Amino acid sequence: MPLLPFAVWLATLAEEWMAVWLQSGVAGLGLGVGWDCVPESVLLALAPAIAIALMLRRGAPLFPHSTLALGALAAAALGNLGLRLFNIDDISAMTLVWHLGASAVLFGLAWWAGPRVLSWDHVPVR
Repeated sequence: MPLLPFAVWLATLAEEWMAVWLQSGVAGLGLGVGWDCVPESVLLALAPAIAIALMLRRGAPLFPHSTLALGALAAAALGNLGLRLFNIDDISAMTLVWHLGASAVLFGLAWWAGPRVLSWDHVPVR
């Protein structure tokens, strides 16, 4: 099911890249560093990340690696969605590389930290 929205997203990016390429040539497709988006993205993802982590710690961590990694991916997706609402005009190769790259790094770190953050020691006994 997630392949269809991903394909639509890639198709819209390809359409924009083609327009940029036709307008400004290969120079318009270069990767840049947009550090001005980082604080907004982190702030937009921080509240959902904290809420998701607190909720996950209250559950039984049967699969801590994938549980925390998917929670981090959900928080990154919410941060990306909020950022897209502020930067509507920014559709470039940089968007694909930085957003997917940052999400992949966050996913890997959360996968690694899963058993350390979600352990059976944190499950409340009732």
